[in-house]
Amino acid sequence: MKIEEKFIKQVMECNWLKNCGKEGDFGFEVEYTKSQSKVKKLINGIKWENICLEERGNFTAFLHINHNEDYNKFWREMVRKIKSEYISVISESLEVALQDNKDKDSIIIDIKSNLVILFMLNFYSEYYKSDFYDKMLEIYLSGHLPCGWSGNYPEGKFIVY
Repeated sequence: MKIEEKFIKQVMECNWLKNCGKEGDFGFEVEYTKSQSKVKKLINGIKWENICLEERGNFTAFLHINHNEDYNKFWREMVRKIKSEYISVISESLEVALQDNKDKDSIIIDIKSNLVILFMLNFYSEYYKSDFYDKMLEIYLSGHLPCGWSGNYPEGKFIVY
């Protein structure tokens, strides 16, 4: 198991948040917001947090139940590596992209926590796939920000800034 070089390259070369407030074409339905105040409310909202936590929990529970040895052997070490080698560098890009945004801290925290899971999903990709996180990654890579959910999860769609 390893993190794919293609994935690392895509994430590290991403033009973070360059298309926020603009519409894009993802190949799946999303709801757009152009309001920074709505983004702050959504990204700090309990609904968004609970959906992300539920998806993370599904992933880690699956690994724990079905691939416990590899989960215990690699999880902590990989999270440390991801945070030190990749997330720290991406954080600098996010700081620059959000330099004029007064709500940047909560946005950066949300992105960083999602990125750790995206990296871990790539590492454990032979065991687990997540449609939710695949779509989230596509949104990030397009220069947008997934910041909420419209509808009753799992029905519904991402809200994108």
